[in-house]
Amino acid sequence: MSFLKNLTIKHKLISIIMLTSIVAMLIAGSAYIIYEQVMFRKEMVNSAFCYAAMIGDNCQAALAFGDIADAQETLASLRAKPSICYACVYDQAGKIFAEYQRCDITETITPPEKSKDSYKFDKDYLLVFKQIYQEGEVVGTVFLRSNLTELSAILKRNILIITLVILASSVLTYLITSRLQRVISGPILNLAQTAEKVSEKNDYSLRGIKQTNDEVGMLIDSFNGMLQQIQDRGEAIKESEEKFRTLYESSNDAVVLLGEEGFLDCNQSALRMYGCSSRDELLRKHPVDFSPEKQPGGRNSQEMAQYYVNQTFTEGSAKFEWIHRKLDGTEFPCEVLLSPMEIKGKNLIQGVVRDITERKQAEEEIRKLNEELELRVIQRTAQLQETHEKLLEASRQAGMAEVATDVLHNVGNVLNSINVSATLITEKVRGSEISDLQKVTDIIKSNHENLGYFFSEDPKGKHIPAYLTEVSRHLAVERNDIIEKLQSLSKNVEHIKEIVKMQQSYAKTSGVEVGASLDDLVEDAIQINYAGLKRHGVVVNKNIEDLPEVYVDKQKVLQILVNLINNAKYALSNTSNDEKTLTINIRRQGENRVTVEIIDNGIGIAEENLAKIFRHGFTTKRHGHGFGLHSGALAAKEMGGALTAWSKGPGTGAKFILELPYKAVQEVKNG
Repeated sequence: MSFLKNLTIKHKLISIIMLTSIVAMLIAGSAYIIYEQVMFRKEMVNSAFCYAAMIGDNCQAALAFGDIADAQETLASLRAKPSICYACVYDQAGKIFAEYQRCDITETITPPEKSKDSYKFDKDYLLVFKQIYQEGEVVGTVFLRSNLTELSAILKRNILIITLVILASSVLTYLITSRLQRVISGPILNLAQTAEKVSEKNDYSLRGIKQTNDEVGMLIDSFNGMLQQIQDRGEAIKESEEKFRTLYESSNDAVVLLGEEGFLDCNQSALRMYGCSSRDELLRKHPVDFSPEKQPGGRNSQEMAQYYVNQTFTEGSAKFEWIHRKLDGTEFPCEVLLSPMEIKGKNLIQGVVRDITERKQAEEEIRKLNEELELRVIQRTAQLQETHEKLLEASRQAGMAEVATDVLHNVGNVLNSINVSATLITEKVRGSEISDLQKVTDIIKSNHENLGYFFSEDPKGKHIPAYLTEVSRHLAVERNDIIEKLQSLSKNVEHIKEIVKMQQSYAKTSGVEVGASLDDLVEDAIQINYAGLKRHGVVVNKNIEDLPEVYVDKQKVLQILVNLINNAKYALSNTSNDEKTLTINIRRQGENRVTVEIIDNGIGIAEENLAKIFRHGFTTKRHGHGFGLHSGALAAKEMGGALTAWSKGPGTGAKFILELPYKAVQEVKNG
């Protein structure tokens, strides 16, 4: 009912009621007309059979004595029934014995062949056959042909009557509905007017007038309740704005509001940070005025500023370090957080600027300490390298290379925490209390002329010996802890060397097919990812068929397997499953293929990503580059194989299948 969409509620109600009543009357009238037609047809059939029976009874004697004139006279009595336009009597042999045709009919009517008792409606006529019986024997048949003029007249009359009734009822319905609809449309119209006033004046204290207790009354109550909530919320927002302004002005960090034209607003901390005497003095400036041309790393200020603005609007925020300068030209490092805002439909940026000069100075001190630590690690690594070489040489001379490998493996078992140890050392140095000793030294220097009195009587001086004792104890503990972690770092270097050694062995065979065990390749790939798998608690299951060595490009296969296992580790590290499982299956497929399946119960792959997961540049990782799987698929294709992926969807895990040609070394040699 698209025509009702733009009507008022008043006219919608009238239209719906009018339409409903008209349809109801049309259905009732149609039913009445159909009933009348059916009943009149039955009446016509019964009447025709009665006339035929009377004609047959009166024609028995005429048929018996062959008196055609008597039969003609009997048929002539049908002139009293104008609807019968033709009639005839058949003899026992089926020939026409006598017939009648209404005088006003000029056309020649051909009677049908004789039939048993029956009737049918043929176009505009009713045809009736009635057999004549005498002493139980059929001696003839009467045929009547009646027109349906009277039936058509009755149909037209009924249609006219129904039409007049519908028109009269529609007028009456319209008059009654026009008055009664006000019961519904009145309160709704009042509510609409109230809503319009609220919208025009923004006055949420207005209320709709409740006139009834029906659904419309409930609607008005809900509308008034909504206005009350909006009014209360507006007051709460105003209060929140006042609180925000208080926090905004009392913040130690500089808070500024930026638009395309430059600064729009700022707090008092921003004035102090940039050396401005008034808010107007800062707002007249553009952010570029407070930035040197070059930023950390030699980056151009304007280009990087535009980059971070775009990042703010696309990713929701941007946090970075910057170099700012005050009005007097003094430069200082700072940390900037940009957040998008929308005020009155205009996209703006709120910037929070924090001076990190002190932090940078502390980081520089830590950097120097780290350089010293790195130097000691390098020296220790060189010593271990020399020891390692001596062990290998000794084992080769004694035929004990396997023993040397076991020794190195045992040393390598404790090397997985190198990054953790380095981080802990850095944090330990950063949190050291050495920096506080400088303050104590300055206090002592300022009282060096009368130290005895200072240490015994001065309130500050009396606490210094106890403080130095406590600091000394802490420094001794820190020193032992750092030495312990340095020793751990020295051991951790060996694991890195093993990985390098393994990679070098594979690099020698790059681009060349050599005999190799797929089981060994899988194990090497697991070892390369061992630290990450262990850190995330991943359980590795292997189901490997007993296959002979096959000809493969070891370097390419290892590259693919390392990438697949690393991806599985990432998927498992982001799942909420308590049990994180990585399953690796190796099985032969037919005569000429072998497959390696990497299966995890991690985060899974969305259906829409399965078709594009091997495209160059596509990735779902936050810091991914999107060419690992792409290069793996290309490498598999170059080896005559394929790399495919399968998943039921997010949260259901994933399966990657590496398919390779099966070329057993022994079979090739025998062939």
